[in-house]
Amino acid sequence: MHYARLHEETAENPEIGTLLEENPLAASLFMLGLARCDLYGILPGDPQRYHTKVAPAAVLPPATVADAIKAQEEHGLIRRFTDLDGKEHLHILAYHRWQEVRWANGVAPPQVDMPDWWEPPEGFMVWIQSDKCLRWARQQERWWEIRERYCSATVVLRLRSRYTTLNKKQETRNKKQNDSNGLTANNSTSKASTMPAGTMNLFAFSDDQNDPEQHLPDEPKGRTRTKTDRDLCFEGCLSAFGIAPDDLDKPQWARYAKTMNKLVADTCLEDLQEFVRRNPGGSASLGTGANPARKVPAAVRKAVTATSWQEAFGRARQQQVLDALPTPGGNGEQEPIEIRFPRFVWKQYGQEGEPALEVRSACAEFVECHGADATQAFGRFLETQDCQVPASASPEKHIAMRIRRWKSYSGEWDGKHN
Repeated sequence: MHYARLHEETAENPEIGTLLEENPLAASLFMLGLARCDLYGILPGDPQRYHTKVAPAAVLPPATVADAIKAQEEHGLIRRFTDLDGKEHLHILAYHRWQEVRWANGVAPPQVDMPDWWEPPEGFMVWIQSDKCLRWARQQERWWEIRERYCSATVVLRLRSRYTTLNKKQETRNKKQNDSNGLTANNSTSKASTMPAGTMNLFAFSDDQNDPEQHLPDEPKGRTRTKTDRDLCFEGCLSAFGIAPDDLDKPQWARYAKTMNKLVADTCLEDLQEFVRRNPGGSASLGTGANPARKVPAAVRKAVTATSWQEAFGRARQQQVLDALPTPGGNGEQEPIEIRFPRFVWKQYGQEGEPALEVRSACAEFVECHGADATQAFGRFLETQDCQVPASASPEKHIAMRIRRWKSYSGEWDGKHN
């Protein structure tokens, strides 16, 4: 049974207090979520899955749940993100400040890749470097992925050396135990050999039990099969980043193939083949210290999505929504998008006059990150949204927060502007 222990600081949090006043249902679901999330503060981001997980006994329309999640996010209590398989999740930002997790007792690794903003608690870092965690046979590959992500290269090297030492010690203990069991079995066999003919040998089965080779599965017979177009495409995606398929061991390849298959289902094989064609061996960059099984599918997904968007919508949609904004100069020349965009956003949120400095700064970051074309596409998306500033929120801070969030999570709008 899973318990949640609330810290008194939750009652003193102004955002929770404001949310309780404005949207009691959203506040209630948030408090229930503290007990229903995993040890890392993760919950489903899809409204239907969130409802089933957090409040299965309540009858709530999906739209109501979606509004509650949106309200929690607007008050800075949660953030949504999408994993490598395309599933949406949400993260309770202050979970480890308001909850106590006994890391030293042993915990399982997170089931999804944690978002970039997550800062591992000190107890978690101590746990993943402990001998107990290194000896943990289950999900070792997953633990090493986490260590490589959150520990320095020096620490990982030291831990791998320690892991090897612990394995050798365990092998020595196993060998001594097997030798001891073998000696006992031999003595028993000698005794059994003196039994009269026709007497059942009660010690023969014990020999089989103590022989570790008796219980190993047979080695699979070598077989070959013709590589499919999908196999060749997956290998080509690795080669695009200068990675040889043989560099991935069997577990890594299994995870890589599973994620790539999900990507094919979300897009199509032809899109991935086009990516391989445009990125001949080693021309794409993955970054240093990246885990290929995890990072290559994410990089390919981002590239394929961006390419499809540009080809399908970029040239076809030349109408510029932001062009309609007035130009104060009156000389017939259009002002740069860096000036028009913050004015457009400010107006969409019902604000008058010139946009605040913080909003102009957030909009400038957006344009620098995505470019002019994508910014105009985002403008079309923003026109479809209910842009309002909560009564208790500061307009400039709230609007700047929303723009920066959309800047980081383009997946929420870059396919919804047509």
